[in-house]
Parts: sequence; structure tokens; C-alpha cells
Amino acid sequence: MATPLDIRLGLTKPEDTAFRLRWGILGCGPISSDWCKCLKEVPGAVLQSCAARDAEKAGKFAASHGVEQVASDYQALVNSPDVDIVYIGTITPLHKEQVLMAISAGKHVLCEKPLATTAADAEELYKAAEAKGVALIEGMWTRYFPAVEHARTAIELGIIGEVRMVQADFPEICYAVQYAPLFFGTAAPTAVVSAGTGSTGGGAVIHYDSR
Repeated sequence: MATPLDIRLGLTKPEDTAFRLRWGILGCGPISSDWCKCLKEVPGAVLQSCAARDAEKAGKFAASHGVEQVASDYQALVNSPDVDIVYIGTITPLHKEQVLMAISAGKHVLCEKPLATTAADAEELYKAAEAKGVALIEGMWTRYFPAVEHARTAIELGIIGEVRMVQADFPEICYAVQYAPLFFGTAAPTAVVSAGTGSTGGGAVIHYDSR
């Protein structure tokens, strides 16, 4: 799927992004509810199916958000030929199993953060998706803010020089540290230094080799 960055770089035309995409929703809690509300604003997005451990809860969720089908269980949802992409909004310990379930069924996956509980598990999931030829995305929504897309575009086009420092301020540290690999690449940092100020906040300094 094209991103705003693809469009700004001239890789994709805006009109190519509005195609029909049928979503299956795994988990019918508050975060999935928020996601369904957002999807209603996306051209071409279809709330096709949902599933939860509690069938009654899934039925109420479907009625509330206009989801077309209620699957009998998670496996039935990912196996449905009517679903193109699976959104996983369940609790973290279930993510790995459910991501692999969806990938095995040939479905693209958008999984809420954290994608996995270890780096090794995350790597396993991405390799599985690559082998199956499907997309796997972790739902780090702040990565697609207009300001972030603008910064990525400036870097990709060479508008600014070599990036030597990134400063990000968010209430939760996971949102701040994501910009280190986003702008510096996936190489391992040479050092990670953390600092806290009691229970009200904290920070982390991540050093990378400039070579």
C-alpha cells in the first residue's frame, strides 16, 4: 500500500491508494474499536469480519461498528476468503501465535504494538511474512504523522545533510525511541543510556556509530 512518503517521492499517484481492502478484526476490545472508527474514514476500507473469545461480545462489536460478518473463532476469520488483511488488537502474549496464524492463511497483517515480546520472535514473524509474500506491519501509528513523513521525505531527497541527532518528546518512551531506527537505520546502537525522574517520567539516550 502506498504511503504519503511514496506519493511525495513520486513513486505512487494519490489515486492509486484508494482500493477496496477487506479487514478482519481479531479482538473486540477498546483498541480495536478505535481502529474501526478510523477505518471508516479510509476510502476503500471494508469492515468485513471480526472475532473474539466471547461470541456475544463479537456480535455486539459487529453491530456497533457495522462489521459485515462475525467469525466463529480466530482461525475461521483468518481462513475466510472474504478477508484480505487481518488487524490484531488482542493482548500482547497472543500476538505471535495469531500473527503466524494469519500469515499461514496468506493474509496481510497489521498487529498492535508490541508486535512481539522479544526481538527474536519479531524477527521470526517478519521472516515468516516474507516467505509467504505478505505484508506485516506493527501498529506504531505515530510513525505516520505528517511531521514524521515530512522529515523522512527531507532525508530521502537529501534536502538535509547527514542526520547526527534526533530528539523526540512523547509521554511514553516507546513512541520516542522508535525514531532512532527510523532515521538511523536498523544497525544496533553502540550504547543505550537511560535516565529517570521518579515515577513521572524518564528518558533514554541511544548512541550510534557515525561511520
